[in-house]
Amino acid sequence: MAYVCCYNKNVAVIDMNEHKVVARIALDYIPHGACASPDGKKVYAVGGNKMTVIDTASNMAIANITVGNSAMDVAVSPDGKKAYVTNSNDNTVSIIDTTTDAVIKTIGVGKTPWGITVNPANGDVFVANSMDFNVMQLRNDNVYKTIQLGSGPFAGPSMGLRCTPDGSRLYVAMNGDDVVIDVDLSTYAKKTIPVKTQPEDISISRDGKTVYVTCMFGENVSIIDTATDGVTKDFPMIASLTASAIRPDGKMLYVSEGDHEVTVIDTLAYMVKTHIDIGSQGLNIAVANVVPASPTAGPSQAASPSPSQGSSGETQPSEQAPSQSPGGASGGGATASPNASGGVSPTSTVISNQTPANASDVSVSPKTSGLEIWLAVLGIIGATSILIKKD
Repeated sequence: MAYVCCYNKNVAVIDMNEHKVVARIALDYIPHGACASPDGKKVYAVGGNKMTVIDTASNMAIANITVGNSAMDVAVSPDGKKAYVTNSNDNTVSIIDTTTDAVIKTIGVGKTPWGITVNPANGDVFVANSMDFNVMQLRNDNVYKTIQLGSGPFAGPSMGLRCTPDGSRLYVAMNGDDVVIDVDLSTYAKKTIPVKTQPEDISISRDGKTVYVTCMFGENVSIIDTATDGVTKDFPMIASLTASAIRPDGKMLYVSEGDHEVTVIDTLAYMVKTHIDIGSQGLNIAVANVVPASPTAGPSQAASPSPSQGSSGETQPSEQAPSQSPGGASGGGATASPNASGGVSPTSTVISNQTPANASDVSVSPKTSGLEIWLAVLGIIGATSILIKKD
């Protein structure tokens, strides 16, 4: 099953065999980030000031946890015992015990944290601070090191950052500079790799040999050979791209396009295998190969549990926008943060350590321009920032 965070406040559940939406989990916020647990039994979705826990066997929301303000992204520890959520308006990361579904610690980080990832080798956490133009490394749930990557404007990291499976390197998408930075985590030496326009997300093959970079307005996937840090291929797409996820067997790449679709790419033949119409703006996908214990839930299941409180005992305020968008001249992402006008940021795609069934071709609805869609969604501030940069 694939769990897609949708702009119209729900998570759409896709049957990856039949290539159709079979259930929707209704939320009271726009989910921006999602992550599947390592065993595929849970999916975590974040947005507003909440993290929702979804049971993948029943396709039901089983818990809501109150986190910080404007939650943007989520990552899970290699053992599945902790979840880490970036709170972009609070400049914090919430740490959640996934056994008790409670916030156990809140850490202050840099300005406007967006993307987050966990090193699979040692559990270190890396946070992309888009307004500080750096990545902050957390070790044992404390700030360990700050890795400076740019100085702005247009130099901040986006939602896309990933460690190689052996934990030796960190790849960070810098969407304002149209580059990816490879950080050697033993020496912190950096290499800059030019890619297409506005790289947004990164996926890395299980063998660590290939990096896939979705370029939002380049409308392509740049493919990097980690042995040389050179781009070996630019795979063209049709609409603007937001996020991606590589299947554990490395044979399929799942790409969230800006026109209501999830596209599946055969990474061996470099051809599009499937387009799946999700019926709404897709912001994130978490893929888990699970067999439901009971018939699929109805078309809509609300997240009924009451929100819990953070470790401080204070209920966090509802979703609001940062004072500055990490887009355009402000640096960071190319889009506006969540705001009252409905603007949203594209978020990273995360895949669990499970192998979904092979996809087959399906028919799709006619496409519209990805640029037109994103300009309509982003709101005035994000759209203006994008036009300024492109000019």
